[in-house]
Amino acid sequence: MVTLVSDRNSYLKDSQEYELNFIQSWEWGEVKKPNWEPLRIKIDNYPVTVLLKKLPLINAKFGYIPRALGSAKHIEKYLPILEKYLKNEIGLSHVILEPNSTNLNVKDALVDLGWIQSGHTIQPQNSNIISLVEGEEVVFARMSGNYRKKIRRAMKHGCEIEILSYANDVDAIERFYKIMDEIYHRTKFIMSGKDYFEKIWNTFGPLNNAKILVVKYEGNDVGSIMYLYDENVAYELYGGTGQAGRSIMANYLLKWEGIKHAIEMGKKSYDQWGVAPKVDGVYDPKHPLANISQFKSGFGGEDVEFLPQFIKVFNPLAYRFYKIGLLLNRLKLLIKKA
Repeated sequence: MVTLVSDRNSYLKDSQEYELNFIQSWEWGEVKKPNWEPLRIKIDNYPVTVLLKKLPLINAKFGYIPRALGSAKHIEKYLPILEKYLKNEIGLSHVILEPNSTNLNVKDALVDLGWIQSGHTIQPQNSNIISLVEGEEVVFARMSGNYRKKIRRAMKHGCEIEILSYANDVDAIERFYKIMDEIYHRTKFIMSGKDYFEKIWNTFGPLNNAKILVVKYEGNDVGSIMYLYDENVAYELYGGTGQAGRSIMANYLLKWEGIKHAIEMGKKSYDQWGVAPKVDGVYDPKHPLANISQFKSGFGGEDVEFLPQFIKVFNPLAYRFYKIGLLLNRLKLLIKKA
């Protein structure tokens, strides 16, 4: 049985019970408006957010289900019901699913139901995740010895950390975005505007599910990271260190203090949110995240590879139109990068 959910508290209660990823949270659906329309439903009591988007020029919509249905049991029990609902009741052209799982049994369950692997994920498919359950002392000891030295060196240089919260720091986004703007000006990555970060902060911050950590040197901000949290995980979503901070090892201290704060909050793991895939045991040197992946690997986490994107097509003609749009968007992105 599928029911629409219009009450946040009801959705929150069930999402906590099933320990959903933050991308399946009520709040993330709010962040993605108006580019995406969140469709929040329950199959029995299992909550799912499907992000809907209209295809331009034709009367059709498709759906995107990010980081959901993380077990073969949930796939087999809920997905056939969800498919039928999205096809017959909502009238989608196709649905994209990115399972919140690394388990090949989930892949087999999807294939058995006729889902087709469809290429690169929208969310990072590869990440490096640090276990926090052993406590601060063990987590620090598991880190690269060279990294521990650099953290101590940053402290000797006089680097200091501030933890900014929505309730107490009205200038948090201004300080964060100033660092982000510097970082992205020296890279090939395309950054979202300040309004996007403000929207995340204003949505998750009042619930205490977002923090910004800032590292300071001689009174100036030299690095910053924005974190989002769900029940068990701290996600290092956006951030980095400016050039002045890198030379005094401030980036090592900033990350470590973020890990420590997650431990204090009782989180079980720390997701570094995106690394390059490995080729023959090393990070792919051609991947744009190759260098940052090497940096992340020294903090004692484990590389994980989530399952790829899967798709179920209901309207082949509309889906072809969607594929043409993807090609045009990639071309626009290449032009923008150039």
